[in-house]
Amino acid sequence: MEGIDVKVEICRKGTSKPVTNEPKAAARQPKPQKLKPPTDRPDVGVVMVKPKKEHDYAEALKSLKANVQVGGDGVELEKISITKSGETRIQVRETREGGRKNFAEKLSQKAEALQAEVKAVSAQVPIAIRGIDDTVDKDEVEEALVKAGVPKEEVENKVNLGEVQAGRAGTRTAVMRVSPSRAFMLLQLQELRVGWSGCRCRITQFEQPQCCFNCQKFGHLAHECKEGKAEGRRCYRCGKEDHIAKDCEASPSCYVCGKNGHRADSRSCPAQREQAAKAQGEGYGRHGGCEAKEAAEAPRQQRCRDAHLLLDNTLVLSDYDIALISEPNRAAVQQASWEVDLEGDAAIWMSRRLQGMAVSRGRGSGYVWVDIGVAVVYSCYVSPNTTDEQFIGFVDSLEESARAWSPRRLLVVTGDFNSAAVEWGSSTTNRRGELILEMTSRLDLLVANDGIVPTFQRREQRSYLDLTLYSGNVNGGIEGWRVLEEETGSDHRYLEFQIRGEREPYLKRVSKGHRRKRRSRYTLRSAAQPDEIREALESYKAAKKMMRRLIQQSRERCWKELCEEVERDAFGKPYKIVMKKIGAATPRLHASLVDRIIERLFPARPAQQWRFGEDEDFNFDEVTAEEVLTAAEKISIGKAPGVDGVPPEVTKMFMKLRPADFAAMTNQLLREGRFPSEWKVARLVLLPKPGKPRDDPSSYRPLCLLDTEGKAVETLLAGRLTTELEQRSAIADTQFGFRAGRSTIDAIQEVVRAAEEERSAEKTWRTRKLCLVILVDVRNAFNSMPWEVVMEALRSAEISPYLRRVIGSYLEDRWIVTTEGARHRMTAGVPQGSILGPTLWNVAYDGVLRLDLPEGASTVAYADDLAIIVKARTEDELVSKANGAMEAVANWMDSKHLALAPEKTEAILLIGRRRCGPLEGLNLRGHAVEPRREVKYLGVWLDRGLTFAPHIQHALTKAKKSVKALSRILPRTRGAGEGRRRLLATVATSIATYGAPVWEKALRKERNVRRLASVQRQMALRICRAYRTAGLSAVLALSRQVPWHLVVTERKLRHEDRREPDPERRRTKKQRWEETLSKWQEEWTEDTGESEWTKKLVPDLREWQTRRHGQTSYHLTQALTGHGCFQEYLYRFRKTDSPECLLCLSGSVDGVRHTLMECEFFDREREEFRDALDWGFKLEGMVEKMLEGSEEWNAVDDYVSRVIGTKEALERVRKRATEESEREEMAPAQGDGVAPEPGWREGSTGGMTTPDRDEAGDVTLNTQRSANMDR
Repeated sequence: MEGIDVKVEICRKGTSKPVTNEPKAAARQPKPQKLKPPTDRPDVGVVMVKPKKEHDYAEALKSLKANVQVGGDGVELEKISITKSGETRIQVRETREGGRKNFAEKLSQKAEALQAEVKAVSAQVPIAIRGIDDTVDKDEVEEALVKAGVPKEEVENKVNLGEVQAGRAGTRTAVMRVSPSRAFMLLQLQELRVGWSGCRCRITQFEQPQCCFNCQKFGHLAHECKEGKAEGRRCYRCGKEDHIAKDCEASPSCYVCGKNGHRADSRSCPAQREQAAKAQGEGYGRHGGCEAKEAAEAPRQQRCRDAHLLLDNTLVLSDYDIALISEPNRAAVQQASWEVDLEGDAAIWMSRRLQGMAVSRGRGSGYVWVDIGVAVVYSCYVSPNTTDEQFIGFVDSLEESARAWSPRRLLVVTGDFNSAAVEWGSSTTNRRGELILEMTSRLDLLVANDGIVPTFQRREQRSYLDLTLYSGNVNGGIEGWRVLEEETGSDHRYLEFQIRGEREPYLKRVSKGHRRKRRSRYTLRSAAQPDEIREALESYKAAKKMMRRLIQQSRERCWKELCEEVERDAFGKPYKIVMKKIGAATPRLHASLVDRIIERLFPARPAQQWRFGEDEDFNFDEVTAEEVLTAAEKISIGKAPGVDGVPPEVTKMFMKLRPADFAAMTNQLLREGRFPSEWKVARLVLLPKPGKPRDDPSSYRPLCLLDTEGKAVETLLAGRLTTELEQRSAIADTQFGFRAGRSTIDAIQEVVRAAEEERSAEKTWRTRKLCLVILVDVRNAFNSMPWEVVMEALRSAEISPYLRRVIGSYLEDRWIVTTEGARHRMTAGVPQGSILGPTLWNVAYDGVLRLDLPEGASTVAYADDLAIIVKARTEDELVSKANGAMEAVANWMDSKHLALAPEKTEAILLIGRRRCGPLEGLNLRGHAVEPRREVKYLGVWLDRGLTFAPHIQHALTKAKKSVKALSRILPRTRGAGEGRRRLLATVATSIATYGAPVWEKALRKERNVRRLASVQRQMALRICRAYRTAGLSAVLALSRQVPWHLVVTERKLRHEDRREPDPERRRTKKQRWEETLSKWQEEWTEDTGESEWTKKLVPDLREWQTRRHGQTSYHLTQALTGHGCFQEYLYRFRKTDSPECLLCLSGSVDGVRHTLMECEFFDREREEFRDALDWGFKLEGMVEKMLEGSEEWNAVDDYVSRVIGTKEALERVRKRATEESEREEMAPAQGDGVAPEPGWREGSTGGMTTPDRDEAGDVTLNTQRSANMDR
């Protein structure tokens, strides 16, 4: 790791940035941002009206509103107020270019009678263009801005070009004020080319408020001071007027607060701090004394999602390798590339390249660390609200963790410690700063902060809260430490530095005198004008608000595109995002950690030589082309290839095109008893288990990827081996794993059946036995099975010699290859990811299912999941038998070199309501086994009484989460069609109905049926796009979702049919489906709930369910349910004052029938629809007509959408007009002279109610206030 540079950026408060293992000079240039400058975004501006003196504010406003009609000018009114000088301040937002100017001119014409002065003022943001060389003049800067997209009239004579700055390599800075949209555009530029220089645009810093040198108070200058002017300047040290501070030898005494110990201009003066806070509009508290409204927003701002979005964009465009963050957004740091402390207050992000270098990781309360090889980096955070005792505890814990590395390793400790010390730039040192300094002294850490540029800034408040500490007693260190000026979306600023590998330090000691001198320019510099500060602050807030708005709009636009993509690919990217099946790439692991994982997961065993008798017959029936074709059909496509990279599609195609050649090759291998060594090399992929520590080898699940050609040959071998095993009954009937025709359902039913035998009516209370089920866990089962055990089991099962010989070759000389290319030999275990492995496991594991257990004990297995069932009359007898059975199983495992996990062993008493005493002494190898109330076995929760209520609860909780996630990509008014929605609904159905044959009897309780219906209803609403108030039966029928309780019953019956030996009693899948439809139709007919209207339109569910055309839409569902934009519906839920129609004013109740068949307002649409279909429209026959064909369906859907869509638009306009009318009634002084909104005429139902039609019959609406409804 020597000589490696790591580029680091420290991000604070909800933002983060990264580290690079390359020198900064060698870093590649970031790609240009693709974000398009929002030049068409509306700007917020102000129109100022100053009337003559005799007109007051109310009179002036009343006169303007009576004579000026707002609308069509390209502006929207936002707020009206009066200034201290008596001017009327009208805040507007432009909806098109030049709207504010046009509005001001219109006001000027109408304000002549008032002799008022009208002027348009736009919000301005101060922008600094930095890095301009000394040869550039103002004209060149203006030309560069025009080329960048700023209009020429906004640039001319507005650029202030500063003097040459010696500290910036002879460069200059140009400052100008632009609108927020222009500011956002300039801030997005990677660079602004001015002459030969590539310059950057940044928002300028804000100056301190005005400060009076006479009284040391803020908000005014000395000539405006009312404290009584001194004849000469006061001494800041003692307060006298006959000398100045530099000549004073007296002890400090402040004349502002009257206390000794500090000067009058000292920042430690409490009175001055209070005055400065008031002048800046601040208060007190943790958030820097911001106003009450902002104080509530400040914590959210620190951990806000937008700050992380800015960071993510920076990570893509930059070449950092690690980001050290304080107070991150907790939802944004859940991916695998993040390391987070125990409290979620500190985080570390690593690039994929650096993840491979990370040797180990750790975390504590308030800090997290990662060993990246070249250094051990810490990210920390401690809240300012912690007590002194808590802060001391944090420091002690951090020091204890860091001392494990010091002084051997290079330590880099960063974080927001919320402490002050002169050593890193603060004006004073507080108790917390002293504690940090003491810790750095004990650990030999140096402070990297230069104390010049503040790391925190909120308004005029600046501080140095964020620290960077590093080891000073080892070779190596950090370089290039600096505070970046980029926008972070937070009050804290980015810190950037590079970690240098071992080398000789270039400085032993550094004087801090020059730092204090340069820092004085920040602490004692001249105060600026308060008006400029406020204006700059408002402009900055406007630009920041616009940035967040644009971020939100971009997110909404991208999400809308994702929703539309569902129609093209139902299980594609949108599905993976909401179901959290896509995210950051699996982190690369350090080579040493990979070695430890392999050592743990793949234990070493002595090499074995397989011997066969000389008299054994190795003859066999040759593989035929038919066998090859059958095996080819079993090859799954779309799977990851092995080491050779040949996809399974290629192998499958070859087997189908050349089956005879493939059979000849396989026969040759069988004759030689050889399995090619190239096919015994697997590519190892380690999948991290969620929620497990990443430095623990047991936290990874191995996946071995083999070559597809070898797996094809394995398929042929597995088929022949399975045939012989079944013929010889070599596999116990209680093994349900990896066997055709058997599943987890059968294994669970076997366990449940054993318990229910003791609860049957045939047995009395006295003859019933206690039933105990013990679930045993085997450590690393598949990878630990010795090969000699497998070969011995094959020999005992009398498998043909030719198969045993080729399987012996299959198990010899196996290797795994890591992603780094390292090879590791395998000496045990059945290969995971192989075709032959599961069958070999069943053969080797069969012995545990044939053990001689105590009477009343038996075993059931699914692969390596072993369940021990014990029955006994008394508690003592039950414990004795259970301990004997567990000991027998443990001894068998020991003899096969397998290990049990006693701490993971679970047990449950399946005895119903029967009382049972404590099972004292129940243990496995000294580990007590305590029976639980419920356990999870093969995905189904078993409870003591086998009611399966806990399973239904767990399953529905999981299904509800999936429904909630899928609802995000299935919006009601747009997105995918019904077909894709029904396809995605199968995800929730599969989750909710898993194990249905086992727990179907739980549906005898109506409560469980209602639970199922409650979750299914949420999915059905998304399929048919219905209002949430629609009835359950209606939404299930319209979405064609069979009720889950009927699905569960059908699946149980189909499962029994597969086990039914009598063909006459067995039913086909189609017959069971017909029975389910009949039951559903009966329930639909008998339903008397809120679905009566839907039942009238869709009386026959069979025709509706089995149709081959047509999809329900948002508006069509409203017509079919009666829940939608109808006054009758709105009145029912108290959203309107009357159920009568507001369009035709006929006094009729506005329901579905009236809207589609009777309302005169839609006569034209109705006639066009009847002419198109040549059909006399009848509502009761509408669905019947739709089911005739796709043309009829589309015609009805189009008509309904046009009518109800128009009603919705008109209802939105009516609602907006009503709300404005109510606001005007609340403020009568501002409501005089306001004309009715165009597009509505006076009606009898509360004012503005009815829209107009033009001569062509089109609906006329105000296009400035609503969507254009021209059809």
